[in-house]
Amino acid sequence: MKKALGIVVLVVVVVGFRFMNRGDDSAAVLAETRVMLSELDTYVAHAKFLDNVVERAHLKAFSAAYSVGGRREPASFNEDIYRMDLVDYILASCQSDKSKADLRDELRELRDTF
Repeated sequence: MKKALGIVVLVVVVVGFRFMNRGDDSAAVLAETRVMLSELDTYVAHAKFLDNVVERAHLKAFSAAYSVGGRREPASFNEDIYRMDLVDYILASCQSDKSKADLRDELRELRDTF
C-alpha cells in the first residue's frame, strides 16, 4: 500500500511540475507579447483595448501552441502558431469597430511579416 501511495505521489508531483513549468512559460510569453504590442504605432490610441483583449487572446493562442511533452519528449512551444492565433484573435475582436481601423491595418501588416 505504501509503495502504491508513493507512486501516486510521485506521479502527482511530476504532472504538477510540468504544469507549473507551463504556467511559468505562459507568463514569460505573455510578458514578451505585451512588449511586442506596446511597440505598435497605434498602441497608445488603443492601449486599453489591447491590454484587455491580449489576456483572452494569449490564453487561446498559448494553448494551441504549447505542448507539455511526454516521458521522453520535452515541452515545446510553436512561436509561429502562437503569433498567428494571437493576431487573428485580436483582429476578430476589433473587426466590427470602425474606430479601430488603423489598429486592424497595422495588425494585418504585422501578421503578414510572420
